[in-house]
Amino acid sequence: MDKPGTFLRPGMTSSADIVTEIRDSALVIPIQSVADSTSGQKYTPDKDGFVQVVFVVDDAKVTARQVMTGIQSETHIEIKEGLAEGDEIVTGNYRAISQLLQNNSRIKIEESKEITYAAK
Repeated sequence: MDKPGTFLRPGMTSSADIVTEIRDSALVIPIQSVADSTSGQKYTPDKDGFVQVVFVVDDAKVTARQVMTGIQSETHIEIKEGLAEGDEIVTGNYRAISQLLQNNSRIKIEESKEITYAAK
């Protein structure tokens, strides 16, 4: 700190939120809906070697769709490529999505469950 003043003393702690970027309009989904690539599929890794997929609901089954992500908050992540506004996606427990769900898995949508769509 350039000028700490007289209120700060050795041993004191603080916390801060640092906002690095804000988007006025972005396609976002819950962060737990993004998983690592599924086995047996051919994907193109990003510059860091990662492959991220989102499971899209299509006629009582899911399709793993590769996405390119952007900025994220604690709860949501920006989707730059791979989804369109209105796509119906799988949400829920991250472990179930990333480890148990497979490409072309048949699913049952319960009436009482909330349906999540990619949204701006």
